[in-house]
Amino acid sequence: MGIQINSHRIEVEEGVDEAIRRSLIMIGMKAEDYAKQYEYRVDTGRLRNSITSEVNKDAQEVYIGTTVEYAPYIEFGARGLEPVNFLRKSGENHMDEYRNIVRDALDGKL
Repeated sequence: MGIQINSHRIEVEEGVDEAIRRSLIMIGMKAEDYAKQYEYRVDTGRLRNSITSEVNKDAQEVYIGTTVEYAPYIEFGARGLEPVNFLRKSGENHMDEYRNIVRDALDGKL
């Protein structure tokens, strides 16, 4: 009589995919908060309130941004305006934190 081996590969892959999805959602929410803090040129709050994140679970990516038409001038600067880089900073300045979120999700802590 032989030994029967059961594969749990599918369950493991699904668990990893779910952990990554959860971590991307959390990273998006954190990045939104950071971008709103970095966007300090506030007149009406329209730009700050428009900052959102979106998860592409198929590509395992999270996007943060805004559709406000003048956002590029604030982000990258324009004649007479220094760039704020609120979106770039929200990603780049917190990479260690985002890595820890992914690690915690894969470890089952999230």
